[in-house]
Amino acid sequence: MSQDSLLVNEKGARTGKLVITSSLLKGPVPKPWLTQPARYSWVPRYLFLLICSLGLLGGAFQIYFGLKSVPKLGNVCLVLDEQFDGDSLDTSIWTREVALDGWGNGEFEWSTDSGNNSRVEDGMLYIVPTLTEDVIGHDNVFDGYNLTLNDCTSGNSTTCWVYSNATAGTIINPVQSARLSTRLSRSVKYGRIEVRARLPRGDWLWPAIWMMPKDSMYGPWPRSGEIDIIESRGNGPSYPAQGSDWLSSTLHWGPAPLLDGYWRTTGWWNDKHLTFDEGFHTYTLEWDDKFL
Repeated sequence: MSQDSLLVNEKGARTGKLVITSSLLKGPVPKPWLTQPARYSWVPRYLFLLICSLGLLGGAFQIYFGLKSVPKLGNVCLVLDEQFDGDSLDTSIWTREVALDGWGNGEFEWSTDSGNNSRVEDGMLYIVPTLTEDVIGHDNVFDGYNLTLNDCTSGNSTTCWVYSNATAGTIINPVQSARLSTRLSRSVKYGRIEVRARLPRGDWLWPAIWMMPKDSMYGPWPRSGEIDIIESRGNGPSYPAQGSDWLSSTLHWGPAPLLDGYWRTTGWWNDKHLTFDEGFHTYTLEWDDKFL
């Protein structure tokens, strides 16, 4: 400490207390930075505007060229416009396929021609699963019942009958549902297909909209191909193997079932806010000789 910064008592001894002095400025305080801004102070402002403009311009170019690169269908003509506005299913268009074959997926459903499983009502088509035990009884599902489908539409007779046997572990398909096809009435090669549907809710349900070959001219599945417009599940969003908030689309192709190349041509979509059983959605396929 300096001599001037200490107090001295009456005996001349230093007290050790620091004295702080200050003074106020009088008159206006000069602030030259207000009247004379720094040189090039405009650079950050215009640089920010330039970067924003380049970002917007780049985004616009990306959208434009992205849309321009999307293939477009040529002229198309209407093949089918089904609004389900009648009192019953139009059997001149739709065939109810009846079989016990599980459709190659191990499905444990019995596809029927019953109005309990598929019906038209209030301008909508309903596909509804029911329990087989409600028709033949619970015990018969598991043992001692011979089921033969006289109205079976499958070309393979082994998929038209089953005998439940508890010892052999053979049961009657425990669920009944519907599989509807236009194969005998309408077909399309190239075009636009739109299906507006609300998917079902419930464990073990697997809604699907498929396009199968009318004539398997290249051989049995999957040689002649298969287009799955959409598939989903009725399980809730918490289902670990993707539930009703997920959709998939797939192309099946290849020389044999074990060499099906579907894993190369499968896409998944997820709705992070809703599930596909909460309302109607329009599912669309566009197809020509160059793209799907």
